[in-house]
Amino acid sequence: MSHGSIILVHGTGARLRSYKSGFQKAKEIAAANGICQSLVECAWGDPLGVTFEGLSVPGNPSDQLVREREEDFARWRWLFDDPLFELDKLIIRDTSDIAKPAANPRIMPAWRRLWEEIEHTDRATSLSCCWNAAVSTISGRMRGPPS
Repeated sequence: MSHGSIILVHGTGARLRSYKSGFQKAKEIAAANGICQSLVECAWGDPLGVTFEGLSVPGNPSDQLVREREEDFARWRWLFDDPLFELDKLIIRDTSDIAKPAANPRIMPAWRRLWEEIEHTDRATSLSCCWNAAVSTISGRMRGPPS
C-alpha cells in the first residue's frame, strides 16, 4: 500500500480555534482505525483576516415593521376564517327597493303560502295520483296508437 497523505479542509463555518481541535480529533480517530497516512492541515480564511462580526445576521425588526407584520397577519387571519370576507365588503348593495314600504306583517308572503301548501299536502294522495297518471300513460303507449 502506498504511503500518501490526507488533507483535512474545513468548511466555511469553521474558525481556526475549532479547526485545531477538530484536526487533532481526526488524527486520533485515524490512528485508532489503523490509518497510517499523515494528515495535513489546510486551514484557510483565517490568515486573510476572516472573523465573524455578525454582519450577516439580521438585527431586530423596527417597531413599524413589527406593526406592519401584525396587521398583515390579521388580514390573512380574517381571510382564513371567512374567505369571502373581502367580497362581502366590496359588494355594491341594491338600494332600489329601500324606498318601498315594508311588507305588511299581517299578510303572509306568497312563498310562505306555497310552502305551507306543500307541507300540508297529503303525500300519499299526491303520490297515488302521480302513479296512476304514469301507469295510464305507459299502458296507453303499450297498446299502440288509437284506431
